Amino acid sequence: MIAKPCVLPSCIEKYQILVRRLAENELVKFDVVTDYNNRLTGFLGEESVMNFHLEPISDLKFQIYHDLRLFHGNYYFQIDILILCAYFAMVLEVKNWAKDWHFDKVLHQTMVDKNGKMERTKNPVFQARLQAFKLREWLKQHNITGMPIQYLFVNSNEKSNI
Repeated sequence: MIAKPCVLPSCIEKYQILVRRLAENELVKFDVVTDYNNRLTGFLGEESVMNFHLEPISDLKFQIYHDLRLFHGNYYFQIDILILCAYFAMVLEVKNWAKDWHFDKVLHQTMVDKNGKMERTKNPVFQARLQAFKLREWLKQHNITGMPIQYLFVNSNEKSNI
């Protein structure tokens, strides 16, 4: 069951309006358009995972939540997609990058090839693991213990190499 469906976030709608209203010669337009494109690309990646990969299992005994935002301690944390069933929880960290990914297991670094130049980026596997940890702590705070929590990094862009 899709318990929390994939819906275009209001911040993306606001960016769309802002981009239309900014004049071409505005100094901030490039930064606004870049941020808008990054957010939209991320959303479209999450949407493709929800609609293409998870929709077929939504009739099974799974509860699927998109863009879950939970309060823990003094802050909120966000999970791209959470899949729950009677036996476990699965945290999915979704990226939609058409880049070549390089994971260095020795130095624990992640590099992406951006126009022939290698750039360091946050390790999405570590991000997923951190979200799973935060979810486990949130569940403890709500007196729910013992549920196995798994995590995965999902790159929804078929043009990328990992």
